[in-house]
Amino acid sequence: MNEKLEIVKSELNTTTEIKDIWENPVVKFLSQFIPIPTGADSAIGKAFEIHQRKKQEQLFEIIIEDDTITIDDVNDVDCIMEFAKTMEVVSRLIRNDKIKYLASLLKNSIKDKKRNIDEFEEWLSKFSTLSVREIELLNLLYETENENMIKDNNGQMVFNRNESWKAFMNEAKSLYELNESDIISRMLGIMRTGFCICEWKANLSDTGIVVYTAPEYRNMLSKIQ
Repeated sequence: MNEKLEIVKSELNTTTEIKDIWENPVVKFLSQFIPIPTGADSAIGKAFEIHQRKKQEQLFEIIIEDDTITIDDVNDVDCIMEFAKTMEVVSRLIRNDKIKYLASLLKNSIKDKKRNIDEFEEWLSKFSTLSVREIELLNLLYETENENMIKDNNGQMVFNRNESWKAFMNEAKSLYELNESDIISRMLGIMRTGFCICEWKANLSDTGIVVYTAPEYRNMLSKIQ
């Protein structure tokens, strides 16, 4: 058992309970009859929010650092479970090779003051459908794109789709011992998530298609790294 995890969980739950009590409509009503300095009410609420966010950040730091933590260790923490909408997503947390991805995504979402919960849940749902190898292939494509940057007509740095795809295919064949057809099949399967895009043009590459990462994937990746 991770003692640090249990301590932070307890502190977070206590803070959440006190914050919920303070925000209770009945308590709010009764507080009107108690002499509280102007602005103190909102200041207290803000203090609870800041403390709660701090404890949430500490919790996710611990989860990321300890590979032995499973979903059983955190199933009583609302800020995690509220995002885990399906057992499929929850079960991913049990696997050590995925817990870092999801924990980082959760942690950075909690830290983001402008977090979009709908967008976060969409990413969780899409991410949960990917196998470990699909995740690795997608990340490999992203890395090869970053290694093949060129300037466009406006002088902006963009990745060369054709060269990136060729480099990715060669690297994927070597790393995963897959043939060309297998790699293409898996990348087309990943398209279901919207994390990559395929262009079908015979003159683009030797394979007749080029697959490249979508802006949504790059946006999500910025919340994991």
